[in-house]
Amino acid sequence: MSLLGSQGIISVTEILIASAVFCLTFMVIRSFRQQIPKGLKRLPGPRGYPLIGNLLELGSNPHLTLTQMSQKYGDVMQIQIGTRPVLVLSGLDTIKQALVKQGEDFMGRPDLYSFHHVADGQSLTFSSDSGEVWRARRKLAQNALKTFSVSPSPNSLSTCLLEEHISKEADYLVRKLLQLMEEKKRFDPYRYVVVSVANVICAMCFGNRYDHGDQELLSIVNLNNEFGKVAASGNPADFIPVLQYLPSRTMKIFKDLNKRFNSFLQKIVKEHYSSFDKDNIRDITDSLIEHCREKKVYESANIQLSDQKIISIVNDLFGAGFDTVTTALSWSLMYLVTYPEIQKKIHEELDQMIGRERRPRQSDRPMLPYTDAFILEMFRHSSFLPFTIPHCTTKDTVLNGYFIPKDLCVFVNQWQVNHDEKLWKDPSTFNPERFLSAEGTEVNRAESEKVMMFGLGKRKCIGESIGRWEVFLFLTTLLQQLEFSICDGEKADVTPQYGLTMKHKRCEHFQIKQRFEVKRSGSMATDWLGSIVSINCGDSLGVYQGRVSAVDQISQTISLTRPFHNGVKCLVPEVTFRAGDITELKILQIPGPGDSKQSGDLQHTELGIPGVGCQVGTNQNGTGKLLKKPTSSSSAPQAIPRRTDMKNQEVVISPQQQQCSKSYMDRHLESLNQSKGFRRRHNSCQMCFQHGSSSFPQFSLSCFQQSSGVG
Repeated sequence: MSLLGSQGIISVTEILIASAVFCLTFMVIRSFRQQIPKGLKRLPGPRGYPLIGNLLELGSNPHLTLTQMSQKYGDVMQIQIGTRPVLVLSGLDTIKQALVKQGEDFMGRPDLYSFHHVADGQSLTFSSDSGEVWRARRKLAQNALKTFSVSPSPNSLSTCLLEEHISKEADYLVRKLLQLMEEKKRFDPYRYVVVSVANVICAMCFGNRYDHGDQELLSIVNLNNEFGKVAASGNPADFIPVLQYLPSRTMKIFKDLNKRFNSFLQKIVKEHYSSFDKDNIRDITDSLIEHCREKKVYESANIQLSDQKIISIVNDLFGAGFDTVTTALSWSLMYLVTYPEIQKKIHEELDQMIGRERRPRQSDRPMLPYTDAFILEMFRHSSFLPFTIPHCTTKDTVLNGYFIPKDLCVFVNQWQVNHDEKLWKDPSTFNPERFLSAEGTEVNRAESEKVMMFGLGKRKCIGESIGRWEVFLFLTTLLQQLEFSICDGEKADVTPQYGLTMKHKRCEHFQIKQRFEVKRSGSMATDWLGSIVSINCGDSLGVYQGRVSAVDQISQTISLTRPFHNGVKCLVPEVTFRAGDITELKILQIPGPGDSKQSGDLQHTELGIPGVGCQVGTNQNGTGKLLKKPTSSSSAPQAIPRRTDMKNQEVVISPQQQQCSKSYMDRHLESLNQSKGFRRRHNSCQMCFQHGSSSFPQFSLSCFQQSSGVG
């Protein structure tokens, strides 16, 4: 309160009353000024109270309340939240008409108070800008995502970089969950899923993979979780402007979280600037810095992009690629334990179409229609993104015969579409079969396109396809190896808790069972380390040679250091192969007890992979041994053979094989000791792969520790 001379004291209550009168007067004047063109209809909707509008009616579940209101007022209606009028769109056809066919009219963002504090007001996602600068930045973000996700990597045998990162993290997650089950007998999977997903987006954006106990990574995860909780509570100042000038604990926390995350990003960007090499673009941040330094300008927009605007894109990509995928996987696991019969069908499909000899890949998706249908039903039923980020009209327009004024805030109710009885039979029932064709052999695309989760039109989430890939690869990798359940007497609660992204109640009673045993040999890694081998991955992928640097019994992988591919030195220091992806494996040198693991004469031994139905035989001269995969596959776990398994076996190499080994493999293995000039000529070559239907070995993330920073 304050003292004004002899006139007395003006209380806070009097100030609020005066503000309310002013706002009410402003609303009345504004309503009289709003003229509806002749022949058009005024927007329908419920009457609101002065100052607060329909705020009290929305309750704790606005998506449900607005769905009920749409049944009374229609797919196009207007409500009042505080002093701000809001257009609410429902119905799939109406939303498509607005966001797609009339996309230019509805592509804006409202100028909300809280949006100013996301990425210092420069956010690509939340900024009210929708002009040429925004279009250029969006195009830049799309190109960066494509380059470091869906594009093939010259350093990898995966179909793309994203698949490589996800496969590695998913394998680690499987091992971590098995360890938890052995130690604690029950666990909450969310806390471990969230870290694995964070690691994927960190690798893409920052070029770093963190240990799951790393404090920096955990601080990022905690920041994101806190941000979600604060955003879920909403900010009244967005809709009642006078509240911007009053103290707000929620807004204080919101501002603090954004500042902390911006500081984290600024630190990483600064490190990238100091180590930036234009000839070695390591990640999305490097790609954006390159555009800043070279001052690139898009032909469609003769506008210079500032460093701050470009770097803020990293903020948007990280936030979007992290929370959405984590929430989707968490909901998926809850549905799997709630409906074990559905989980069993997914297991059967994975066993039949992929087997147990290799890990799932993105290219397997068309072969797994039931799994794909499950993911679609998870998106539809949970609708954990009940609304899109608010839109705003960019000009006066017309929708379904109603006049829509410029600068009107627009809510798009995705939950209503996903539970519309006009579109879905028994929408409250969880039923993946609704998306399958009559034969059950493929997904009905017409049905799948009805699901709304990532928005539509010009503001559609640019990471939609990547998000769907992540969910598919994580989920199929987990389910191929594990069976999920809940402790006896416990039950998973799938009741949504409203928020920016709707979560379920955390469940600490998960249990898992390994679906098949992995053959293990405790001494294998010791026996094989240092051996020089040649790995044949088939005609399309060719042959690799190098020294064995690591063998992982759990994930069934073997790593080679200083590798060669088809006689050309690889551009990466290490490559990793899965057992199921190897056609033949030749031991070219086995270090003896007194030999160094870095030198020695080559000893030609040719072998395959026992445990996958390999057949063993010796040739007539009794000087060698050959193991090869049979034409028929086996679902048995695969094991890479130990060197000790070969000590008592005869060694046979045919003259043709010996000639091939010397002319093709030995010739290039000998180049390990050649001059720098020789190696430099080999390094200048690019590896090129024709990705077909054959299996692809995976490069380990350690490949990028030196070349791109991904650990």
